[in-house]
Amino acid sequence: MTLVIAHRGDTKQATENTLEAISAAVRKGADGIETDLRLSADGIPFLFHDKTLERLAGRPEKVEKLTWRELREVRLQGNLQIPTLDNLCEIAGEELLLNIELKASSLQESRRMADAVTSLVGNRNPNRFLFSSFNPVSLYYLKKKLPRFRIGMLFAEQTIFFSRQPWARRWLKPYSLHPSIKLATDEKIQQYRREGFEIFVWTVNEENDIQRLTSLGVTGIITDHLELARRIVK
Repeated sequence: MTLVIAHRGDTKQATENTLEAISAAVRKGADGIETDLRLSADGIPFLFHDKTLERLAGRPEKVEKLTWRELREVRLQGNLQIPTLDNLCEIAGEELLLNIELKASSLQESRRMADAVTSLVGNRNPNRFLFSSFNPVSLYYLKKKLPRFRIGMLFAEQTIFFSRQPWARRWLKPYSLHPSIKLATDEKIQQYRREGFEIFVWTVNEENDIQRLTSLGVTGIITDHLELARRIVK
């Protein structure tokens, strides 16, 4: 059965990647949550997509330059707060799949991210988690730290060259591949499934795409339109 994954929570109900958006997605029957993980200046993993606070808080600061004490005082749209990875784990329950994208670009940041994530989830049930990234180095470091946990390779047409296709899948041996909807052709999905990979496609918002991917047997679709996807995917 294809899983319906809420892209950054239910963003029609609350600001993306907040506990309120995640809780709303759970109430609407999401099988999982896709969210984004960054590190504060003092090494706390928190849920946030952008590099700066500009879009969601109207502030120019880069989030990686702020400590967690400073970040927790930020108010996003709707007067909501930025949550931590620990907050997410506490509210998610035991059944919800947590597809967490690692936002780390440099080698040093990838190592710091792997260390921070390990300290928080190392003793938790690995079946609850799927860590994804455009950066295979980040996935490599995390897999070394948490060999029982699953990793997935993200790729898209608009990214830098090495992330436009899952070139590193042969040596990284991820659990899953995560193509953008434009790269999720029938031919490619069938190829990746023959190679033994689970497939999660993002961001799937059109009815015909949901129906097509479900018929192809992809493992999961990541969508902004949770209610539509839930009606189609039983």
